[in-house]
Amino acid sequence: MGLDYRYLLFFERDAELDVLRHLARISAGRPDQTSVEVPAAGDIPYRTETLPFRVSGGTPSHLWWDDPGPRWDFATVLAFEPDDAIRWYQRDDPRLDAQGRHEIGYIYLTVHRRMEEWASGADQGVVLFEFGTTGSKMSAMFSESESVRREMVRLLEDSRGVCGIFDWEDHATLFWWRGRELDVELEQAELDLAEVAVSVPPVAPAAQPTPPAPPSEPDVPEPSFWTPRNSTCDPWWRRMLDRILSAARRPG
Repeated sequence: MGLDYRYLLFFERDAELDVLRHLARISAGRPDQTSVEVPAAGDIPYRTETLPFRVSGGTPSHLWWDDPGPRWDFATVLAFEPDDAIRWYQRDDPRLDAQGRHEIGYIYLTVHRRMEEWASGADQGVVLFEFGTTGSKMSAMFSESESVRREMVRLLEDSRGVCGIFDWEDHATLFWWRGRELDVELEQAELDLAEVAVSVPPVAPAAQPTPPAPPSEPDVPEPSFWTPRNSTCDPWWRRMLDRILSAARRPG
């Protein structure tokens, strides 16, 4: 069998539409391939959002946001900045957009809108975006491309991401967790987030600033017994001088 690597990105449930819009901005597909009826405020109960994704796996091309189905499946073409791995992948047939980005596809996108089918089904507060490949060649590119990794991190950063995992089939890499870029090996990819959290290293304590050095005391010349009474010498010396001068004034 060939390689079947994939990216697994978890987001807060309320961020699902933000993630779809972000992916639409980097998609090379037709803008009206799929439509979603999204609840709207005011007198009109729904508004239509169009997505440049081709539906697959029995997903209808006209979707409703409150669809009770557990998943949506799409075939996407996404644009990435060039790097060595992407150039190698498209060495025979490079496909560039107007900005010089490479159009990669199909990338199979499954949106797990209900998490009952994932691990134990415990993570109901998140939505999972699963990015799959067409086979070994694209899987190898996924595993080596810094550009693809940067785009996945950017997606997590911009859309209230929770967790990012790369699935190598026989193990997995946790590369992002709640705002932190990591490189932590996991035994497998299909885990509840509570299980993933066990492998997250603690946050290193912030380095404490070095306290400023105490101000150096000014060099004060040692007072003389002949220092005038209105001088700024140390009060102890002044008292001693007063005593000596008082004693010198006494008669006899």
